[in-house]
Amino acid sequence: MRDDDLLLFKPHAPKRRRANGWTPEVQRAFIGSLARCGVVTAAARSVGRTAHSAYGLRDKPGAEGFADAWELAIQIGWDAARGALFSAVLDPERVPVFHRGCIVGWQERPNQRLMIAALRAITAVPPVSKRREPPIRFVRAEPVPPPEPPAEPRIRCL
Repeated sequence: MRDDDLLLFKPHAPKRRRANGWTPEVQRAFIGSLARCGVVTAAARSVGRTAHSAYGLRDKPGAEGFADAWELAIQIGWDAARGALFSAVLDPERVPVFHRGCIVGWQERPNQRLMIAALRAITAVPPVSKRREPPIRFVRAEPVPPPEPPAEPRIRCL
């Protein structure tokens, strides 16, 4: 899936239509918002849903197109955030110069905190969405009987 095809995914079709459900239009709006910001919670809020329900939709069977678009949108969002960060690092910060309580000029200097954040962002790995597999159902087995107590040691007389 390419960046151009981000919103051309096959949305998950709900079994019944709900007023606050994940309609195909809401799914596309969510993916577009996720591509702009890269944060699931903010993207879900922008379409009036919760992040919990978004993760639930992504993990449903039949929502593979939505999940693939989600992963691509996360990558696009992270790339956009990194680009904005690096452009902010390259622009110097204007700091006022004070003399006796009055601003007498301005000094341009690099923002050290942004530089540190940019260095961390270079090495940061974007969150990889791990699609959860359905939980494994365990069957209760018969209880294991407790082990037999050890036999009394025999004392041998010579």
